[in-house]
Amino acid sequence: MSNFNCGFKRRACEQGNVRAESRERRAADCCCCRGPTGAQGPAGSDGLNGRMGPTGPTGARGVTGATGAKGATGPKGTTGATGATGASCSEIKSSYAYVYNMGVQTVEQHSAVSFNQPPVLSRDIYFTPTSELTVTEAGVYSITIYALNNTANTTLALFMNNVEIDGSRFTAVNENAGLNGKFLLVINSRDLPAVLTVKNVDDEPAVIESGKLNSVVNASLLITKINE
Repeated sequence: MSNFNCGFKRRACEQGNVRAESRERRAADCCCCRGPTGAQGPAGSDGLNGRMGPTGPTGARGVTGATGAKGATGPKGTTGATGATGASCSEIKSSYAYVYNMGVQTVEQHSAVSFNQPPVLSRDIYFTPTSELTVTEAGVYSITIYALNNTANTTLALFMNNVEIDGSRFTAVNENAGLNGKFLLVINSRDLPAVLTVKNVDDEPAVIESGKLNSVVNASLLITKINE
C-alpha cells in the first residue's frame, strides 16, 4: 500500500468518515499504517530483594594448611617451692669394726683366720675371740680383708653365718705377695645377727707369716657401715 493511501485512510479513520459497517475493515486498514517503533525508554528502577533462600549443604573439608612458624618463647615461670632437706651424714648411724693379728699362724683348709689383738669396735658390733665378728644392724658395709701369705695361691673368703659371700674370694698368686680384698656387703634384717669370719678356701693350709718383725700386722679384717 502506498504512503498516500495509507495517509488518506489514517485521516479517514481519525475523522470518522468511514461508515460504521466498515469499522472492522477500517481497523484493519489503520493497523497497516502503524508508524516506526520508537526509541527504547530508560530502564526502570531495581525491584526489592527477594527472600533469602535456605542454607546449602556443608562443603567438603579442605586440605590441612602448612604448620605455622614457631612462636616466641614464653616468659620464665615462677620458682617452685624448696624441697625437703635430705638426711645429713650424722643421721646415718656409724658402725665399724677392726680386728687384726700379729705373729705367724697356719690356717687349715676351711678354717677361720685368727685375730689375736684387741679389736676396735662400735657398740653394735661384737667380737668373739679369735675369729668372729657379730653385726647387729642391717645396712651396706665396706669390707677389707688383708693377709700376708707365705704360700702361693693362698685363697681367703668372707663367710656370713657359715655361708660364703659371693664376690668375697681373693687369691695371692705368688708367695709373700700379700692378699688384699675389698668389696661391699649388704646385710639385711633377716640375716641378723650376722656372724662374719674369714676362712681359708684353698685346698691346702695357708701360712700367714709375720715378716721380718713380729710386730707386723699380717692379717686383718675391717668393716665400715656406709649406708642404711
